[in-house]
Amino acid sequence: MEVFLHAGLEMLVLSTAVIFGVIARKINLMNDEVDSKLSQIVMTFAIPCLILDSVLSNTNLPDSNSLFEALFYGFLSSGFVCLLAILIVRCVYRNVPKASKGAHEFIIAFGNTGQIGFAVLAAILGPTGVLYGAVCNIPYNVFMFSIGVVFILNSVSNEPSSRAQTKEQRKEQLRHHILEVIRQLVSPCLISSFLAMFLAVYGITDSGYIGQTCELIAGLTIPVSMLVIGSTLSKMPIKEMVNDGWSYVSSILRLLVVPLVVFFVGGLFIQNQMVLSVISIQAAMPAAVAGAMLCLAYNGDALTVARGTFITTVLSLGTLPLIAMLVV
Repeated sequence: MEVFLHAGLEMLVLSTAVIFGVIARKINLMNDEVDSKLSQIVMTFAIPCLILDSVLSNTNLPDSNSLFEALFYGFLSSGFVCLLAILIVRCVYRNVPKASKGAHEFIIAFGNTGQIGFAVLAAILGPTGVLYGAVCNIPYNVFMFSIGVVFILNSVSNEPSSRAQTKEQRKEQLRHHILEVIRQLVSPCLISSFLAMFLAVYGITDSGYIGQTCELIAGLTIPVSMLVIGSTLSKMPIKEMVNDGWSYVSSILRLLVVPLVVFFVGGLFIQNQMVLSVISIQAAMPAAVAGAMLCLAYNGDALTVARGTFITTVLSLGTLPLIAMLVV
């Protein structure tokens, strides 16, 4: 019951933050320009600090063998889920507009393993679970800001004005596609991922100036992201927000199918039960809020990603506690 209550509260808080974003847009405190600037702040400062804080704030790192085991299976899990998302969308989503397929791939492949993931792990598995979660979150970020960017670049907004703009720029966008992905290798998010991996391997933590600064800036990630998502959602008619069947399909895949596949397939190879539980719970998180940030940064299908994020956040009120009770 404690698992249900804690996970449910976390999901309710996120949903409320989204509602505040909707209200902010309605009373003209937020607009497209504000959303874009906030997104840049999150991508440039908040998320990199969140990644570093996941290591710096841990004062009881495991031994190197356990650390490398978690990193190894974290990479395998993230890569497997990305491949699964690609196969499912290409085989099942035949009637979905081509421009939206990348957005659905992102929703299926990437969950919100940041602060919400850590909060749930703390409630279910305690400090050790949070520690392994931080380690497994490193390869997750590597994939999200490389493969995830590819997914977003393969999508385009469903709004008529955005479609027209994309048609005019499509050839140039395709030509610079590979260069854009290469640029991500030197982006603040990916650089911080590799730095965090280095710090974790050598057991370097900090509770002083650097650690407290990262913790402070990292705190912007979830609230600002959810406000932006709410502002983006508020531009849609209510019917359009809830009547897209494929968004529900992607949500069920993200919340139930992906974590169950990771748990049962991973159970065939992973001997460390803590690692298996952590990657399974992380796989059950609602869609990553960073998807909306990436869409705004790269002119992706923000409508589909924001809708998927909203639906998965709401549905996870019931699915996340169920998955947690199964895998622990």
